[in-house]
Amino acid sequence: MIGQLFALLSGDLEPIQQAAILMQLAARLFVIVFCVSVHEFAHALAAKKLGDNTAFMRGRLTLNPAKHLDLIGTAMILIVGFGYAKPVPVNPGHLQNIQFKKKRVKKGMAIVAAAGPASNLAMALIFHVIRSLVPFLALAGVDHMHIAMISFFFYWVVYSNIALAIFNLLPIPPLDGSRILDLFLPIRASMWMHRNERYFMYGIMGLFLLVFFVGRLF
Repeated sequence: MIGQLFALLSGDLEPIQQAAILMQLAARLFVIVFCVSVHEFAHALAAKKLGDNTAFMRGRLTLNPAKHLDLIGTAMILIVGFGYAKPVPVNPGHLQNIQFKKKRVKKGMAIVAAAGPASNLAMALIFHVIRSLVPFLALAGVDHMHIAMISFFFYWVVYSNIALAIFNLLPIPPLDGSRILDLFLPIRASMWMHRNERYFMYGIMGLFLLVFFVGRLF
């Protein structure tokens, strides 16, 4: 994306190429401001429905992007198309008042974790339907070029939501998929995995940055 922006600023691109880059950037910004906020809101809502008000009390049961966005995670979405937001705080012991039933606590955490990627898949479906209706704008006199750009915008919104869902479902802490994986792990293995969350996260970030920079070379 950075290379495309430099090309855009250089003025060497055709108008159609410039418009495509602007639509892709607009789509990513929309995903960051709206879709990522919906993802985090879904986590907070699921937790509240299951009896934990921690996220609600900390102002995370909201669609306000300022409450959810993380600087590095946002930059990653802009640059490589994958990223993350601030983790929604959840107290497992408050989920349906099941403090002493570890298996049920795991199920509660898995449901809360799955709510985020599920919201991305739901948005991908909704925006796919909207994109399928874009050609009908021709009936309102919208020219072909503008219809193509609008369709391209929604294509990237759909693509980004699917990518975010898949990325967050990876069974690597602290991603949502690791909470789902917990259902199938013994307690000791689960504790070890989450005790080393930050190292897993450093590894993920390093891998994506490596792939990004290697990709720029070819």
